[in-house]
Order: sequence, then structure tokens, then C-alpha cells
Amino acid sequence: MRQEVHQAMRFPARSLLALAAGLLVLVPATGAQAANTYWLEFCQAAANRSVEGFAAVQDRGLITRKDCREAGAVREGLMVRTARDTISGRRRAEVRYRDVAALVFQAPPGTVIKTVRWGGRPWRNSCDWLPQLRIMDEHQPAVKNELLAGRSRDNKRCSDSEVGAARPPRIRRYAVLGNPKYDVPRPKYLVQRVLCVNRRGCALGSRPQAFIVTENLRLEIVDEQGPSQLAVTGGDLFGGWINSDRTLTYTAADDGSGIKTVRAVNDQGAQIGVSSQSCLFTRPVPCTNGAGSLGIDIGQARQGTQNVALQAFDAADNATGLVHAGTMHVDTIAPGAADVSVDGGNAWRNTATHTLRWSNADNAGDVAPITGVRYRACPKGTRCDATPASASSTDQLTIDAPPGETDISLWRVDAA
Repeated sequence: MRQEVHQAMRFPARSLLALAAGLLVLVPATGAQAANTYWLEFCQAAANRSVEGFAAVQDRGLITRKDCREAGAVREGLMVRTARDTISGRRRAEVRYRDVAALVFQAPPGTVIKTVRWGGRPWRNSCDWLPQLRIMDEHQPAVKNELLAGRSRDNKRCSDSEVGAARPPRIRRYAVLGNPKYDVPRPKYLVQRVLCVNRRGCALGSRPQAFIVTENLRLEIVDEQGPSQLAVTGGDLFGGWINSDRTLTYTAADDGSGIKTVRAVNDQGAQIGVSSQSCLFTRPVPCTNGAGSLGIDIGQARQGTQNVALQAFDAADNATGLVHAGTMHVDTIAPGAADVSVDGGNAWRNTATHTLRWSNADNAGDVAPITGVRYRACPKGTRCDATPASASSTDQLTIDAPPGETDISLWRVDAA
């Protein structure tokens, strides 16, 4: 009986899945990196007419309203105004001296306001009232603050020409950070307010006596810090040899602007995965924080063993350092053909048992080790199914063949 032995053929590598061990790594901001900026948009500057980010403060007789529904509508927007006194036959209601209504934007932690682009208008019917838009300092808001729009200090002389004029709104640009004109070292708050400045009190009328309205607002925010947290929490990337794409899960946070992007790189600096978040720049913190996942593109990695690190970026593109995630082992190339010999040679014999031997010396180095074989023993000229051999059969295989000529094909299988 004669055996024909074919050389080993390429065989798709098998994958071993392993869950990455959880890591908890807190990453400080990259202090040497220059602070970056991003823009926030509110009211009619944003497609969704956003009014998020403004806190309301109001005393009795004064009103705040956040309504940006219609572009160009009269007095629609972020509104601060006096109330109406519609009851006739008695003395008009009054607002006490220094009572105020305000809408206040506060820049998120670790950020300050760099530029204000404001479209709106202040208006008053008498000198009893001050409608104002002010920028205020983070540490000394009562001392370090400057007027951007509206009427000036309480003791400024008020003339008839200053009241009752309804000027059309226009976009004004105020570069406030580092500008000696304003002398506000750390602009943190944008405040639009209406204030009673008559020491005897301010009378209300059947119509609003003063208002300030913001119809279009864009704020350039300086984010001075990188993300504060980045941790790998799991996935199926680590723990064994792989030959297909994988996933890593993580948690990341940035107090100032949230997490915009997390990427994975190998030890040669090649980017092998990225996850980009949907950020909404009509919120004070535009990007979300918390758990996420990213796909690892094995085609971007090199063959062999390599370290993997994660890096997170906030909305202003401030970055963390590289955080070690783990070590992955990549082998996408199937074992090559090996020379196979048959004990006793290929001559005819009178026994059905045959032992095949080969060497795995060609599979040395930083590659997935051989873990088994698959073989097909078919009567000559026919096709039949392949059979997996025992995992211990890595360099030899003993099989029984039927009488006659038999074609034997064998494939080595590695750990990937």
C-alpha cells in the first residue's frame, strides 16, 4: 500500500479570546502643554436655539426668561427685564434700590472666557434702571469686573438722550482675556442684568421699564487642563495571540469640557484604534464623560508582541499622557508549508498505521506557536472532510489509512 503525503497548506489562524484585566489609572493633566480653546454657541448662534448654561437670579419685580425660538423676533432671546404693574387705581409697585435680576454664565472648572461675541441690546425707559452685560473675574468678581454693554456706573450722569432709544442689535466682539482694557485677569462669569439704581426705589409701569436681551452669543473658552482620568476597564485584546480586530473598553473624564476622543497606539506610535464622541457645543461642558469603547484595527498594528497605550483628548484637544493598557500579541500570518516525512517511506506496505513527522523550526521567533494540526486522508482522486488532531500532535501525527492509495493533506494551526 502506498501513501501520498502532501505538504502543509496555509490554514486560517484560530483566535483565542481573553478579557483584559481591569486597570485603574488616574492621569494628571499635561502641565507643559499650552491651553487650547473651543467655542460655545447660545441662542440664535446655535441651530437648536440653546439656552443651556445660564443660571437665573431675580428679586421681586424683576423677570428673567430664556426663550430663543424665533430669529429676529422682537425681544426674543436671553431676556432680563422689569415686571409689569397692570393694576390701576393705586400707587405703582416699586423695586428696592440695588435689587437685581440676572442671567449668569459660569465657565466650567479649569476654564476661563477668552472672547465674547454678543448680539443683543440694552434698553431703559428712565435713569432709575441699569441694563448691563458684564464680565467678572474668577477670584474677585465684585472687584474685578468690567462692563461690556449697557449703561455705566451708578453715579454716571443720565441724560434724556440715553433713555427710550431702541437701537437695532448688532454683533459685538470683546477680547477679554489678557486685555488691559478690561483688567479682568481670569474672566469666569458673563452676567447680563437689570439693576435698580435709584436710592428711593424704582417704580414699575404698565410696560417694562428696562431690559437687556441677548439674541446671539458665542463664547471662546480657554481650557487650561487636560483630562483628569483615563482607565482601561476591559475588552478582548489581551491574554493570547490574535489575528482579528478586537475591542477595548475604558472610562475617561475631563472636568472642563469633557472627552472628545480616545485613541490607542502601539509602542511604535502607530494609531491602531480611535473613538470619537458626539460633542454638543451649546452646552457648557460640550462632551460627555464616563465609559466608552474603541475598536482595535489589527491591520494597523505590526506583527508580534507590542505594548498598547491609550490617550484621551478633551473638547479643546488637550491630551493626557500615554496610559499603558496592556500587551498584545499579533500574528495574522498562517504557518507556512513544512517538509513532511512518513516513517518507512512512501512505498507500499501491509499495515494501515502510518506516522507522519515534520519540523516546526521555521515557526520560531515572535510568532504564535504551533498548537495542533488538521488533516485530510482521502482515497486517491476524491475529496473528504478535514479532521482535527489531538493538541499534542504538533510535530508528528499517526493515522490509519484504508487499503489502496490515499492522499493525505495536513495543516499546522497556531495559537492565533
